[in-house]
Amino acid sequence: MLASKNNNKIKNSRVNLKRLHKDYGELLYSSEKNTKDNRVKDHYVVYDVLKDNEDSLFDFTIIIKGPKDTSYDGGFYQFKVHIDENSMYPFKPPKVTCLTKLFHPNVNSDGTICLDILGSSWSPVQNFITLSESLSSFLSDPNPSDPLFTDAANLYLSNKDEYEEKVKEYTNKYAIL
Repeated sequence: MLASKNNNKIKNSRVNLKRLHKDYGELLYSSEKNTKDNRVKDHYVVYDVLKDNEDSLFDFTIIIKGPKDTSYDGGFYQFKVHIDENSMYPFKPPKVTCLTKLFHPNVNSDGTICLDILGSSWSPVQNFITLSESLSSFLSDPNPSDPLFTDAANLYLSNKDEYEEKVKEYTNKYAIL
């Protein structure tokens, strides 16, 4: 019985690693830096993908362009993705933190992100591309009713113009490559 449990764990591990390789490869292929077609560069969400360790796919950084026509436009936002070797990816979401300092109701000062896809809304059909699209959408559509940074949430709710100015200030100060 014990041998059977160990074999199942190894089998599951291989499936997860195979999926991890597939999803990571698709993410790399989808990044703006890897395209040769300049006509479509404005449509890319992912600007670049940086491996934190050349020997591991468990830690990498996704750089996302600020969504067009928002106060984040013109900025490049870095999100660290960590997959715990025992996390059962793709059945459990990766851990994601924001490395770029930004003014947003759903990101606190240590980069912790409150986003449904990183918790209860994650499903195995999600991948790193859908995660990147969700992060981009998350920038332009904050959820002030579930804040991690109450000052940003309160400003968003009380004075949206001032909130947008603060976002632009942070973008210009912290998110320009």
